[in-house]
Amino acid sequence: MCKAEPQRRSLNRLRSKRQRPQRRRHSRWPPLTPRRKLISGVAPIALYPDSLLSQVLMASTYPDNVLQAVQWSQDNPAMKGDAAVQAVASQPWDPSVKSLVAFPALLAMMGENPPWVENLGNAFLAQPHDVMDSVQRLRAIAQQTGTLKSTPQQKVIVTPAAPVSASSSTAATATAHTAAPAPTQVIKIEPTNPQVVYVPSYNPSTVYGTWPNSAYPPVYLPPPSRGAIYR
Repeated sequence: MCKAEPQRRSLNRLRSKRQRPQRRRHSRWPPLTPRRKLISGVAPIALYPDSLLSQVLMASTYPDNVLQAVQWSQDNPAMKGDAAVQAVASQPWDPSVKSLVAFPALLAMMGENPPWVENLGNAFLAQPHDVMDSVQRLRAIAQQTGTLKSTPQQKVIVTPAAPVSASSSTAATATAHTAAPAPTQVIKIEPTNPQVVYVPSYNPSTVYGTWPNSAYPPVYLPPPSRGAIYR
């Protein structure tokens, strides 16, 4: 089962008058990543609330900013939530990275796994559709195994997927290097209280049941060995 820890933070996108920082592109993954590897890479975050997931994905495209934010969080262990976000308002980081200082343990986990952050950012830049498709596939698996469901802290909303045109379907299949059909439904995860975001804590090796591809097991990010804990 997924365990969740609360964090008071309304993940509205931050606005900044500063020039957006330049992304640093890495080449650990090839320009086009097979779907089975994408699914493995997003397994640790696929069950995050949609608002938090989008911030993590965007922040991963700014790996240098993430490392700077991690250092700031370690230097300011008492700061969390909106107070932390306000404290870094003048930093020249992408707004998505600034928003993550509200979640010090999550940020610390990213800081201890920079290769994963870089790989995730590369994939999201090159194949955003395939990354989100992989998230939906994992959510469907978790729902079928009974580990993803509505709770007092979060709502799991299932809606039919929008029809995909033949041309876009062909393109998506080509970029994913597989002929797997697109998901027939969209699974959204939203906090019951928009002002309280629960950050799931789960082991990808068990939460999805029997993993479908042993050649690419789910990425497991251990809890941070230092830094603030979830509040």
